[in-house]
Amino acid sequence: MDRLNQQMETINGLSAYAGFFSLLWTTWFLTSAYDVRFVTDSIFERCCRAVHLGVLVGFVTVSPNFNLARQDSQVFQTFSLILMVSRMCLGIEYGSIFLQAWKYKKTRWQLATMSGLNFFNGFVYLGVSFRFSPDNPRLFFSWYAVCAVELITVMFIAVTYPILSFQGTPLIRRLSLLTLIIFGEGITVACSNITQVINAQGNSAWTSGTIGTVTACVTITYLAFMLYFDSVSRLQLPPWHQLSWAILHFPLHLALTLFTEGCSQFIIFWKATEVENIIISEWNNLLLEAVEESTQDFSQPFRAWLDEYFDTVPPLYLMYRFQLNDTLDEIATLDGTSLETLRDVVRTGNISAINEATENDSRIKQAVLDWTTMSFVVMNIASAELGLDYYEDELQARGVVGEAASEALGTLDTQLDVSYRGFFRMRVVFQYTFACGGAVIGLFAILSAIGRQEKWTRWAVLRTVINLVIAVCVALVAALTQIGDLPTALFLMTPWVLPPLAILFFLLLVLHHLPEGPFSRCLSVKRWRKSKGESEKREGPEGHVEERDVESANPGAVLSEERIGDAGVSSEGTLVAKDAPTTESSARGSRSG
Repeated sequence: MDRLNQQMETINGLSAYAGFFSLLWTTWFLTSAYDVRFVTDSIFERCCRAVHLGVLVGFVTVSPNFNLARQDSQVFQTFSLILMVSRMCLGIEYGSIFLQAWKYKKTRWQLATMSGLNFFNGFVYLGVSFRFSPDNPRLFFSWYAVCAVELITVMFIAVTYPILSFQGTPLIRRLSLLTLIIFGEGITVACSNITQVINAQGNSAWTSGTIGTVTACVTITYLAFMLYFDSVSRLQLPPWHQLSWAILHFPLHLALTLFTEGCSQFIIFWKATEVENIIISEWNNLLLEAVEESTQDFSQPFRAWLDEYFDTVPPLYLMYRFQLNDTLDEIATLDGTSLETLRDVVRTGNISAINEATENDSRIKQAVLDWTTMSFVVMNIASAELGLDYYEDELQARGVVGEAASEALGTLDTQLDVSYRGFFRMRVVFQYTFACGGAVIGLFAILSAIGRQEKWTRWAVLRTVINLVIAVCVALVAALTQIGDLPTALFLMTPWVLPPLAILFFLLLVLHHLPEGPFSRCLSVKRWRKSKGESEKREGPEGHVEERDVESANPGAVLSEERIGDAGVSSEGTLVAKDAPTTESSARGSRSG
C-alpha cells in the first residue's frame, strides 16, 4: 500500500491522510467482498479487474493534491468520479451474478439490492462531483456518509442472508494479506529513510544512537507482525465474530499504517538532532577560535568553515550562501574596543557577562545576533538535507514571495520559526505514533479474543486485560507532550524514543506465548484452597496431634479437584462423599430394617 505521498507531520496532513485512507480502504473492502464470494475466471471478470486496477491508479494519482484544508475543486471532482467508476463496476458485477442466478427466486432480491445499491451510490458520487466549489468546502463529508452506508448494508445483508454470507470464503485470509502488506510497507519506508540518511551523511551516518534507533524501528515492526499473526490463526469464524473481526480491521489498518510510519520518521528525526548537536559543538569551537588574539578578522573562522560545508551540500541550498555572506561581512566590521570586549567575555564563558556586553554595546549585540542567525541557518539546512525542509511552509505561512522571501530568510525570527516548526512536527509524530501504538496493541488483544474458540480460562482473561491496560497506558504517553515544550524537547532529542516501545512489544510477545496451564492452576480458587489445607491435623490415641495429608486421608484413592468439591467432612475430620451414608445414618437404616 502506498503512503499516498501525504506529509503526516501536521494536523491537517494527518486528517487528510486518515480521510483518504478511509475512502481507499472502503473501496478495497467492497471490491474484496465481491471477489471472495463471486469472482470467477472469465474474460468479463478480468476486464472488471482491470477497471478496479485503474481505480487504484487514480487514487495514487490524486493523492499528492488531496488536501482538506486547501481544497482544489478539480482534484476533488476527479476523485469523486473515480469513486463513481468503482461503484458502477461493482454494480455491473453484482448484476451479472443476478442474471446467472435468476432461476433461484430466493436469491433474486438480495443480489438485485446489492447491484442497485452500487449503482445508486455511483450516481451519488457523480452528482457530488458537480457540486465541488470554494462555496462548498464541507461537501466531501458526503463521501464518508455514503461509504458508511455501503459498509453497513454489505455487512447486514451478509449476516442476514446465507446467499451473500462470508462463511466459507477467504475473507479472513484476504484481510490478513492486506495486514501483511502494511507491515511490509512499514519496513520499506524505514529502509527508504535509512537510505536518505546515508545519502546525506555518508559514512558518518552510522553512530551508536542511529544504529539503536534503526534497530528499534525494525524490531517494533517485526514483533508487531508476530503478535498479529500469532493472535490471528483462525481462517473461519462464526458469522457475528467474522463480521466484528472484519470491521475492526479498518481501525487496525489505519492505526498500524500511522504507527509504522511514525516509527520510521524517528530515524530521520534522530539523525537531524544528532547532526544539529554536532553543528552546535563545532560552532562553539569556531567562536572560541574567532576570539583568539591572533585572529584580526572575527568572521574568518566561520567563513572558512562555511566554504568547506557548502562544498558538500546540494546546489539547491546555495541561495542561503549569499545570505550568509552578507552576515559574515557585517561580523567582519567588528573591531576596536567592541572586538576586545567580546573576546574578553567569550573567554570567561559567563553567559551573564555576554548578555551585559550586548546590552551596553550595540555592535556586540549585532555580532552575537548574526552569529546566532548563521548557526540556525546551517542547522536548518542540515535538516533540509534529510528531508525535513520547512522553509517553504514558513514562507507560505508568512505570505512572502520574491525579494521579500530572500530578505526574510536572513532574519533570526524566520530561522527560529523554521526550527520551531520542525520541533512541532516532531511532537505531532510522537503523539500519533504512541496513540496509534496503543490502539494497535488494544486491537490485537480484541481480535485475539474474538478469534478465540478454546475455553476461556482465568489466565486468558487476565492476559487480555493486561494487554488492554498496557494499550491504554501507551496511548496516554502521547499526552505527556502537554506538560511543556522544554521537557518534551529534551526527551524527543534523545535516541530513547523507540527502544522502550521495542522492549514493550517483546514483553507482550512473551506474555502471549506463556503457557496457560501453570498460570491457570495458580489462579484456580479450588487449588488455592487445597494448598491452604494441604496439611490437616488430627488427634492420635495418646492425645498428641499429628499431621495428615489431605490426599492420604483415603489411602485407597486420590480425590481429584472436581471430586473434592463434591466431598464433605465427617465428624472425625475425614473426607466422605456427600451422597455416602455416615455411620450414624447407616445404623438408623439397619434398625429400621
